[in-house]
Amino acid sequence: MFVRLFKLLRDGDNRAVLGWIGGGLVVVVPGVWAVFTYFNSPDPEPRPSPSVIIGQNVQAGRDVTINPTVMIGADEKKLDALPDVIVEKLLAKLDARGVAGKAQEAGLERNTIIALARRLKPEEALDFDRAVIELENAVTIALDVIARGERASNEGEFIDGVLARVAQLTREGRFDEGAGVVDTALAELERRETGQREAFGRRRVLLLEAGIEQDILRRDAPAAARRIEAVAAALSDERPIWSKTFIEYQDRYYVEGDKKGVNFSLEIAILLARRMSETARDVDERGNAANLLGNALWALGERESGTARLEAAVTAYGEALQERTRARVPLDWAMTQNNLGAALEALGQRESGTARLEQAVAAYTEALQEYTSEAAPYYHDVAQGNLARAQALLDARRKGQEK
Repeated sequence: MFVRLFKLLRDGDNRAVLGWIGGGLVVVVPGVWAVFTYFNSPDPEPRPSPSVIIGQNVQAGRDVTINPTVMIGADEKKLDALPDVIVEKLLAKLDARGVAGKAQEAGLERNTIIALARRLKPEEALDFDRAVIELENAVTIALDVIARGERASNEGEFIDGVLARVAQLTREGRFDEGAGVVDTALAELERRETGQREAFGRRRVLLLEAGIEQDILRRDAPAAARRIEAVAAALSDERPIWSKTFIEYQDRYYVEGDKKGVNFSLEIAILLARRMSETARDVDERGNAANLLGNALWALGERESGTARLEAAVTAYGEALQERTRARVPLDWAMTQNNLGAALEALGQRESGTARLEQAVAAYTEALQEYTSEAAPYYHDVAQGNLARAQALLDARRKGQEK
């Protein structure tokens, strides 16, 4: 197989990009661990879902609804492999939905899905429903990878051969090798196309995007973030991290994680926001980057049993407020105050004292100084609801301490 591939690599007529190779099995991994925690933990008591103004976009805020799920932590023993019974229970859910059957019909074998599941890192923790979401998402991406490998790309035998090879490795669950094939193809493409810079750039981007997908399948967030930065650099003459491409990637993974419930996407969004913070040059960039970082940390922290990410979100929002002052950008300042209140409120509900809840009430009150019914009626109502809820929680906590 490799002999044929390298023959293809020597053929000068092959100019094509292996874009999109990696396709999908990303979510499979986190899903499996979620099942483990789910079947060893009691169902959490539901609580009201507070509304929070997140403002993910750099230019303007947007509003979302918090729908937190009580997270169950991973077993401290950190198993080397997930028990077969847990894997089968998760697959049974996909069988009931018809997802596993369709995947097998399309060439994705059950053993491959199981192999992906066993790549889940022991420290990850998800509830059962979110595990199913992640698993379905991974299956969808994997099927896309296989489909691309079976059809011609119109980019020549070189790209078609690499795509076909990656598709076969994906069927077999050999994602590390798939990423290696992509890297080898990138190196070969770079050697062959130095004299055709425009075509090289386009193909490089497609191969990098294929590598991003393989990195997601391997659950290697830092590697995916590095490739995203390389994509932005290939498409931007200067400051790739603050280019439209990079910001769109950050927003894409944040929205995917926030709206679709894919935790791994939020991990990527966090890393991209940190790079923006590290390279920000002025007050607007520093404020925007810190707010984006706080949003991604808060969204993931709400789903985890620990408080580390929520604490980091509070810190990020505090840094954003140093740049987004009330005097300079009053509505952005109010948005960040409101978001800070949400992170503090989440921490307050996990702690026994009243300090965090008191701070949350203060932050919501500050936000309402600019989110008035006249200036921003919708956001005024959201912040007012947040304040009322936090105050009720604080009053109940104080009453309980008096007994």
